[in-house]
Amino acid sequence: MNWIVTSFIMFCSSIIYYLIFRRATLNKIDYRISNIANFSIPAVLFFIMIIVQRKILFFNPFVMLLLFLNAFFFSYIGSSVSYVAISKAPNAGYSLIIQKSYAVYTSIAAIYLFNSTLTLTKFIAILIVLASTAFISISPDKKTKKRSYLWVILSFVSFFCFGTLRLTNKMFVLAGIPVIVLLFWTQAFVAFFSTIDFLLHKKKLDLKIHRNDISILAALGISVTFFYYFLQISEVTAPNIGYVNILNTASNAVYTILVAWLFKDNLTKEKILAVMTATIGIIILVI
Repeated sequence: MNWIVTSFIMFCSSIIYYLIFRRATLNKIDYRISNIANFSIPAVLFFIMIIVQRKILFFNPFVMLLLFLNAFFFSYIGSSVSYVAISKAPNAGYSLIIQKSYAVYTSIAAIYLFNSTLTLTKFIAILIVLASTAFISISPDKKTKKRSYLWVILSFVSFFCFGTLRLTNKMFVLAGIPVIVLLFWTQAFVAFFSTIDFLLHKKKLDLKIHRNDISILAALGISVTFFYYFLQISEVTAPNIGYVNILNTASNAVYTILVAWLFKDNLTKEKILAVMTATIGIIILVI
């Protein structure tokens, strides 16, 4: 499939996932429980795909160790630090934009790592989409007495983890590891780490899970499976991995606008203009 088509599926899957995640948040499902669903359900689905397609599951010990370390440091640590950064930031949008701006990092790194192309026009398009997304995603400041800037450092840690994960995953695929096998091990390892985290904090959590919550968690896991798969496929086939990463970032802007519409929030003319600007950037990027 063309990378533009798979990126569009990834884009839509991301929006659906975040809408479901918002529902989980409104239902007060603890993020540690959501994390288990986020990774264990995709792991099971990717394992089924491996069996059906008869792919090799295990590799030599050194490769398995690299997959383990990759999942722990760049996926699990990145996600965990991301939650803390968002919670400590005076405005969640500030932290998210720092974290999601790794498309700039990956697009430049791809030139040296994968001999990818990156024209000045495409790079400017990435910056246009990033700036527009930042404007849309950031809410007006709330007054706060907190002056700690730890959230900035943590946001950049997540930035590095998420960006490096995208690069290392592509390296694994180019080295011959099938996409579904790579995704299975990543999700399986992170599900293991998330389960340990959950068990360590079990006594502090509200473990009341209603029947409706189970369906939400299932939908969460299924939607993120589509997202992970088509994100990885797109990154492998795109002229530059950064193009896919900035489309992933842009999906947050669409999500913000969609939530505002669904929940009858006020959409300013400036934010509508930012959506149009982001759309122009995306069009420049894919043509």
